Amino acid sequence: MLPYLWPLDVDPAVLSEALDIVMRYLTFSGQAVRRAELRQDTAHAMIVAWRQEGVRHKIQLADRGIAAVEKVVSGEEMLSS
Repeated sequence: MLPYLWPLDVDPAVLSEALDIVMRYLTFSGQAVRRAELRQDTAHAMIVAWRQEGVRHKIQLADRGIAAVEKVVSGEEMLSS
């Protein structure tokens, strides 16, 4: 999989690790049907958590990403525009 192109104001190593955690979770739980779209939604949620809430730990970032994607998968909201 190609590396995600993160914005300059975040730590790409931490966010990439968190994104890998989320994608593995989604794959094992059978929710990663639309991988590219879910990856984008996950990254967006983690960037928001980084910028607006100051979340810096990869597990906390992954948790935010999983929560956001599970909302999308269940049809509660759409993150990507």
